[in-house]
Amino acid sequence: MVSRAHRLLAAMLFVAAGAALSACSPLPLLQMQLSDVTGRTEPDASAELEEEIDTADEYDWVIVSFEVPEGEFDVDLMNALFETELAADQALLDAGVGQIDGNGAGLGGYDVFFYGDDADEMWRVLEPVFAEAPIPWTRVELSDGSDDASPEVLTQG
Repeated sequence: MVSRAHRLLAAMLFVAAGAALSACSPLPLLQMQLSDVTGRTEPDASAELEEEIDTADEYDWVIVSFEVPEGEFDVDLMNALFETELAADQALLDAGVGQIDGNGAGLGGYDVFFYGDDADEMWRVLEPVFAEAPIPWTRVELSDGSDDASPEVLTQG
């Protein structure tokens, strides 16, 4: 009786030979053949991406903005803000209320994006971290979902 490992190896060799003869990409052919042999199918990455996009509205968002006068925004300052951003992400993760989504820099400003279940709770965790930033934040937006038409806006300085 042929073991499952032997069948898998034989299938891989068959696929490799077929790919070489047909001059097509071996990866899709290999995945199809391996799923036939093992009985398992790999998850569709595009379906996972669509699910992530569909669930983006389910989260609240906090956007922390720093306005920097033209000419004053240098690499050292950006690196220092990045360190604050990492500390903020860790604080949210430790509190279990959210996480970072990313940042954006340019045109005299720096924005940091966070998401979680409750924007107010996230800001309670984030505010002390950003109070220690190398420059003061100028605007915070607390949104109920990504398409909130009237987010709460906090300003200072």
